[in-house]
Amino acid sequence: EVIKYQYPDSLAGGGGIGIMFNQESWDNMSPRQQEAVRAATKTASKFYTEYIDEVERTEVETLAAQGIESIDWPDELQQRWSNDHYDKIIEDFIIAPDPVLGQPLADAIRCVNDIILPDRQ
Repeated sequence: EVIKYQYPDSLAGGGGIGIMFNQESWDNMSPRQQEAVRAATKTASKFYTEYIDEVERTEVETLAAQGIESIDWPDELQQRWSNDHYDKIIEDFIIAPDPVLGQPLADAIRCVNDIILPDRQ
């Protein structure tokens, strides 16, 4: 049976674009090159987030037209759920399979997200 309601949160994307460098390659770049990479990543992330937000708006409108009710969450609850979900994905799918390699990768993802998504709590 198809559910008749949905909670407003995107699991399809919206995070941003990540570019990974090993430390030696990053250190070999000039400060100007590093800033260019940061700026390009931030611009691409902003574009992608706006695009995914529009995709989600269209999907929600389509669901509403088919009779699916959208359940509104208070901002605090939605933020807490999003952060818990984000942390669980990192723990379960990045760190847990290989803690030796996963932890540094998780740290890098969180670092990038702190730069790209500074408003994320």
